[in-house]
Amino acid sequence: MVVLILFAYPINTEEIKDNDFKLFPNPSLNEIKISYNNSFHKKAIISVFDVYGSKILTKEITANRFSIKELSSGIYFIKVKIGNAIITKKIIKR
Repeated sequence: MVVLILFAYPINTEEIKDNDFKLFPNPSLNEIKISYNNSFHKKAIISVFDVYGSKILTKEITANRFSIKELSSGIYFIKVKIGNAIITKKIIKR
């Protein structure tokens, strides 16, 4: 007889509401700005994924903008984590 014991650890992550969060301009050439209805006083972790789901880069930012000039033209998904809140948005790099 095999006894399997599983421990569940809650993940304390909240989701940012879509209408409270904006990435602009979209499409963009060199820089993306972040607009977040709650205060942007915390640092944010930005992860960029290509259309295949591969992580291209991760940046820690403390301002409401980040550079995308090192990316090739195309479609990307940006995952933004601010504190315990997370949202993913699609952007187009020209």
